[in-house]
Amino acid sequence: MAAVGPEEGDQAPADWPPSPLPATSAFLFPMDSPVRQWCLKTIAPNTWFDKFILFLIIFNSITMGMTDYAVVEAETNTPAGGGKTGFKIGSDFTTEVESGSNTFVEALELPFLILFTIEMITKIIALGFRGSPNTYIKDGWNKLDLLVVVVGWLGLILDAIDPELLPINLGVLRAFRILRPLRSIARLPGLKRVISSLISSIPYLIDLVILVAFCLLIFSILGMQLFSGKMHYRCRITEFPVKLDPTCNTTSSDNFLGLDCWETYISAVLADPEAWRCLPDAAADDDIKDKSGSPWAIPQDCIWPFSPEDGTLCSSESNLDKHTCAVGEFCGSNYDPFGNERFISAETPYGFNRMDSGTWSEDYNWGLTQFDNIGQSFVTIFQAVSEEGWTDIMYACMDVDGTISSYIVFILLIFCGSFFLMNLFLAAIGIEEEDEEEEETEEEAIERKQEETAHQLAEDNAGPLKKFVTHKYFDGFITGCILVNTITLSMDKYPEADALKDVEVVNMILTYVFIIEMALKVPALGPVAYASDPFNLFDAFIVTTSIVEIIIAATGDGEGGASGMSALRTFRLFRVFKLAKQWEEMQILLKAMVRTVFDIANFAVLLALFMYIMALVGMQFFANEMHFDAETGAKIPFIDKFDRFNSFDVMSNIPRNNFDNLTWSLTTIFQFLSGENWNSIMYDCYRAIGIGGVVYSLVVFIVGVMIVMNLFLAILLSNFEGNDDLIKVGGDSSVTPEIIQETEDSVPRRATIMPESTSKAFWFLESSNPLRAQCTKIANDKRFENFILFLILFSSCTLAIDSPLDQPSSLLQGLDVIMTILFFLEFAIKAISLGFMLHKGSYLRNGWNVLDFVIVVISFMAMFGVGPGKSLRALRTVRVLRPLRMVNKLPELQLVVNALMNSVPAVANVLLICFLFFLIFAILGVNIFKGTLFACGGDGAYGGDECPFDEGLCDLILDPVGYSAMSAAQGAVLPVDSTCAADYAAASSVVPTSRELCECQDPAAWAAVLPRSFDNVGDALLLLYELSTTEGWVDYMYAAVDSEGVDMQPRRYLKNSDGTDNYDDKSDTVLIILFYVMFIVVGSFFVINLFVGVVIDNFNSLKAAKEGGSVFMTDEQKEWSNTRKFVMKLRPKRQYKPPTNPFRKSMHDIMNIEKPLSFDAFIMLCIILNSTVMAIEYHGMSDTFRAVLTNINYLFAFIFTVEMIIKVAALGWVRYLSDSWNKFDCMIVFGTDIGLALYFITGIEIGSVASIIRMCRIGRIFRLVNSAKSLNQYFTTIISSLPSLYNIGLLLFLLFFIYAVMAVQIFSKVEYNDDYTERANFRNFGNSMVTLFRFSTGENWNGYMHSMLMNKEPDCHLDPPYPKDSEWCFASDLDPCGSQPGALMKAGGVFTDAELEAFGDSTCCIELYGCGDAGWALFFFYSFTLLVTFVMLNLFLGVILEAFEDNETGDTLSPAELDLFCEDWCKFDNDGTGNMKVSDLTSFMQILDKPMGFGEEYDANNDELYMRLEECGIMNIQVDQSEEPVVQIHQVATALAQRVVQERIGSADIDLDPTAVKSEHASEGKQFVRAIIKPKYTMSASERKASMAVRNEEMHNLHDNHEVNVHHVPHPANHAAALSPKVPPVVEEGGDEEKVVEEKVEEKVVEDEKVDEKVEEKVEEKVEEKTETEEKGE
Repeated sequence: MAAVGPEEGDQAPADWPPSPLPATSAFLFPMDSPVRQWCLKTIAPNTWFDKFILFLIIFNSITMGMTDYAVVEAETNTPAGGGKTGFKIGSDFTTEVESGSNTFVEALELPFLILFTIEMITKIIALGFRGSPNTYIKDGWNKLDLLVVVVGWLGLILDAIDPELLPINLGVLRAFRILRPLRSIARLPGLKRVISSLISSIPYLIDLVILVAFCLLIFSILGMQLFSGKMHYRCRITEFPVKLDPTCNTTSSDNFLGLDCWETYISAVLADPEAWRCLPDAAADDDIKDKSGSPWAIPQDCIWPFSPEDGTLCSSESNLDKHTCAVGEFCGSNYDPFGNERFISAETPYGFNRMDSGTWSEDYNWGLTQFDNIGQSFVTIFQAVSEEGWTDIMYACMDVDGTISSYIVFILLIFCGSFFLMNLFLAAIGIEEEDEEEEETEEEAIERKQEETAHQLAEDNAGPLKKFVTHKYFDGFITGCILVNTITLSMDKYPEADALKDVEVVNMILTYVFIIEMALKVPALGPVAYASDPFNLFDAFIVTTSIVEIIIAATGDGEGGASGMSALRTFRLFRVFKLAKQWEEMQILLKAMVRTVFDIANFAVLLALFMYIMALVGMQFFANEMHFDAETGAKIPFIDKFDRFNSFDVMSNIPRNNFDNLTWSLTTIFQFLSGENWNSIMYDCYRAIGIGGVVYSLVVFIVGVMIVMNLFLAILLSNFEGNDDLIKVGGDSSVTPEIIQETEDSVPRRATIMPESTSKAFWFLESSNPLRAQCTKIANDKRFENFILFLILFSSCTLAIDSPLDQPSSLLQGLDVIMTILFFLEFAIKAISLGFMLHKGSYLRNGWNVLDFVIVVISFMAMFGVGPGKSLRALRTVRVLRPLRMVNKLPELQLVVNALMNSVPAVANVLLICFLFFLIFAILGVNIFKGTLFACGGDGAYGGDECPFDEGLCDLILDPVGYSAMSAAQGAVLPVDSTCAADYAAASSVVPTSRELCECQDPAAWAAVLPRSFDNVGDALLLLYELSTTEGWVDYMYAAVDSEGVDMQPRRYLKNSDGTDNYDDKSDTVLIILFYVMFIVVGSFFVINLFVGVVIDNFNSLKAAKEGGSVFMTDEQKEWSNTRKFVMKLRPKRQYKPPTNPFRKSMHDIMNIEKPLSFDAFIMLCIILNSTVMAIEYHGMSDTFRAVLTNINYLFAFIFTVEMIIKVAALGWVRYLSDSWNKFDCMIVFGTDIGLALYFITGIEIGSVASIIRMCRIGRIFRLVNSAKSLNQYFTTIISSLPSLYNIGLLLFLLFFIYAVMAVQIFSKVEYNDDYTERANFRNFGNSMVTLFRFSTGENWNGYMHSMLMNKEPDCHLDPPYPKDSEWCFASDLDPCGSQPGALMKAGGVFTDAELEAFGDSTCCIELYGCGDAGWALFFFYSFTLLVTFVMLNLFLGVILEAFEDNETGDTLSPAELDLFCEDWCKFDNDGTGNMKVSDLTSFMQILDKPMGFGEEYDANNDELYMRLEECGIMNIQVDQSEEPVVQIHQVATALAQRVVQERIGSADIDLDPTAVKSEHASEGKQFVRAIIKPKYTMSASERKASMAVRNEEMHNLHDNHEVNVHHVPHPANHAAALSPKVPPVVEEGGDEEKVVEEKVEEKVVEDEKVDEKVEEKVEEKVEEKTETEEKGE
């Protein structure tokens, strides 16, 4: 965009002022008033006034962010400003302080308000307030301005009169003024493109939000039906609630659990529970019949003590899948079965509401994630579909309701919601393409050519120095230096090695080399030419930083200089991108990335606006509100009766993701956008202010993640779309015809094994050898191939049931030996037949055969015990790769694999770019954070100032001092008679590090606070790979913020000089946060999505090369998908003849009632009302409300039963059940009625079964949604993408199967820990599959991996042997043995495998004591994340985008034409199947209305019908080979659409029919319409051709002269019929026109007969030959 000069930029646009405007504004100023004219001139766009207002908006927004919430008024917890003093948060509120920033903000509030008021008045005078389309109030931004100004004055007035009249600080509304810069978007093409894309996507987004909300509502109701009221049950130590001890209390706290008397009270209750029983005469829960008659109808002042050992939710029903309490404990809820609250709402004795005690803990999300009502259920389901914390909710549901129902609900929710529905948001957001793109490309090409020419001329006239610096050897030397520089920078680590001193020397040498390079290039090229190359400017920047580094090194002192050097030295690493100058592929990628960065820069403005507004709103509502009790988690009010608000325990327990200042508020919003633990923020917001916090969190997530971040990805994909250079980076060409043909011809054909005639197998078996011939015969036998497939499947099944935890089975071992031998025989037969490896076509020349051979070799090595022992046992799992051979047999899998393999070259360079970015951040991270992520106490010290020693020693470790400055109390905490203490005393003036003091007490106490660190580049790269998935990145950021330097104890808060706590942020907090935020932006948002963009773009290229065909669907699947899309667009209705029976006819009439409300509409209304009734249920309903809902449900059951009876009577059972929806309805009705009959007759209520039946009825509402045109597009997308999703899902299942079996073989013996639990483990194949499914969503996959590696040998055993005389406890009912090998090993015991096998006996069980193998764990989890999360699941995204773009099929015909087509089609397709018999095509063409057919008013002869079928290409449609050949609706409609377009543009030469058969594409076994109809023309070929030519010419002329309506064109076939002597002409009205047309036809015939005589003969011969061939094929 050209720069606008000062004079030009201040001029108003030509179309200013807008017209019309009211004649008088503000009742005072007419249009010719000088005041109004001045106002109009002033407020014109792009003038000084407009820029001044924008400046005020930005300045006002900045000042709002300067509000200091750390200084508040003593009574109101609002910022103290305006010259008023307040108190510092965290202090004892005894010393008043004044906030300068608050005073500054308050001082500017009135001037800002006055200026914005003047702006408003000026605009009203200029434009008028109301009365015409261009007045002030008609503009949305002006409405916002008016609201803000009015609210601002209202707040000032009320504050001046009485501050108590102002309920909230309305200044937060001014934050929305920051949106006003969007008015200048028209001057920024990039921002205009982004905003216009968002605006154009709003209709789609609204429909999509409705669709997603509807689907989530269904899951919410399902959750209510299954889990309502069950999430409150906990294990209790008594069988019933008990009374409190009135003597056990205190006035200093509401939490009595820490009192000494509490233990006495609990002991007394356990000794005699009946004596403490709350309601002695209360009936058992099972005997309570209704809510009002419950003994708990009135809450009691009692409690129900929890089990101190079991904090898991439980079920009162005994079931293996549910969690049951231990013997002597009882499962109970704070609510009775009908939802009565058993206890009063009191803060005592827990310190929070007594009724919340069952779920008020971090483990249960502070009671928010429940299914007691539709609101809580919806929030819970929404959180689950966001893939954050969903497994914790699922495990809780499993505890209370069992495994099956929980698995079905949540896995289906993730598949439908996360993998599909959420990805639709990206599909709905489209980015407009730039029209100037091609022109810009041409200009760039011309400019590049000119540069190359000038460069060549300059080289020809170059001097010696210039030739030297431009010589290839000089460039090669510099490139080598860059690589050496990269390697040396990567060698930095902690602790530093002596060799690093030599590395520093190398670094210094390289620095001087790069300085010399620059010094040579500047005079050789000249300053102008040197600066014209961006790479040279980049070098100059790096050299400048290197010089600054040398200066710092020379003037710096010790660590300070080294620290500055480490930061500057990292800039040198960016030189690695200079390789792009010689590396064309990288240059292409970098250009695409740079182009994307510019668009992302425009997007970043919007992102910054969104983050800033949300941060300001968050500060307004949540600043100083997240003060929670450290023990109970309850909110501490600002005015607290126990004065805990500013205590250290409360201040140190403030969540990291808070809104107390702008820095942390912005960080918290960014955490929302990354999706990492956003649900935890929501829980804290909920604890702080209640349900408002939930609403705020949902708004931030929906707008920020689902819309704004999807806009980011849409921008990224739009920059890669259609960029052929990106697809070519992997090789010489991108998508070759051979690759496409290979993909198209992926239908499995059993390969015939033909040995080379001149080859020898195993060097001595000729091709004529009898043995080799017999092996060839066997290998080519179809039964042999089927037998091998059976062995593959059977082997996979045995691997799935084989578990290292089971006692060694002789049966499985025998089967393993047998299958190994059989697979070896397969190898031998094929190797003998083909030869082993030396010649072309031999056995090992095929990749799949190589896989088979490797598996056979490994199986034999494992069978004979050959190899490296334990590793080999793990390698036995490689056998499970054998199912991959199925890929070669299934075309669906072949399509996906071929597409993936074709993408490998294209993404290889992108992965290298990713690695380079990761390497840069790794080296920078090592320079900054090496040695800092450690603490005394390891991970126990993370997040606070804890350490494992006494308080005095911990204080000394936290703030070390020299021995000479130590107090007597500090000296007393040092270990006595220790060498380190003596050394400490000897060096009395030296201040030791925290590590030295910690290791002096316990050498093992100093440990890492988190599993990974930045201590070396290798570990840093692994850490960054984990953080790129956004899992755990905030934990590492918080740990880095807490760090105090190398070997120093981390701490969250510092101390003031007077010893008081300082709760302000540290000086380097912002820089540390910026490092992690930048990595997430670059390494996760940008680089990883860059990889996704290139993969999807490669698939789009494959699709374009296949002429629009789907990459992931076979031909048959494409036919099905296209048919479904057409059927959904056309909605062909079933045609039913009214029955003759009077009763059935009356039912038929009822079913077809249209007024005042149709029968179907009435049923839809009932479905909606029934769904509403189910949604308004809640746990704790009154008896009256419950009875009303029950009766309404009975009414609906009756209505749906009557509906079924009416339809069955009208249609009969056969036709009724031929509709899938009717089958579904019938099943629901029968199930409901049977359940009700059982209840009324026997009193038996099926419980959850009845709930499921009622829930299934809601599925019928999809009929209503499907009928909505605005939502139909998304359903079309869903249906049309099902085949592709099935194919990808099939390959995904194979990967899951392989990894699940590997996990069982390698990790099943790992002992339980915090993450590896009874619910999430690899101890059997089923749990392994579910756990892997969890990891595919990214749910704490790296934390789980590190937890398995927590214990290491010799504290555990990598492969514990099976106990000979006992069994494992996890699958046993026996009690654990008294002597456990795991505990003994942790205590230092060392045992052989034989000794471990001897532990235990038949009366007890052994706890597993295995530990994870670090090498296998890294390979397993990293490869699984790469293949599944980064590749396979992103294929779902690609398929959805593809389907969304392709669902416009059929739009060639207008809606009216589609309706006519559908109406006529249904006459031949009574059941609405979308298929028509081939024999009915001519009759269909006869009645089909113009312009597609002839219409019933014209009687076409056979020649005319055949010709129309030929013209449209219907003769060449491939038919479904069934008992009665049929064609599909989309094939016929597409063919007819082709002809309509040809007629409308006046050409018959355009081929729009994708179903037309090309001669080279025809293959054996395919049957076409022509072969079935077998047309026999009465006209010659020349006559037919002449007739079509004349008709087309006539249509073209009529179209150009606008003489006819293109939708009703007279068919001229009657003229062609006149040319045949065998067919009498059809005479129409027209007179002279008819004669003129006939003369034209005759002239054309004579001319064509002369020219095309030979062509006619050849055409007829080919037609007859093709017909004979097809008849033989039948």
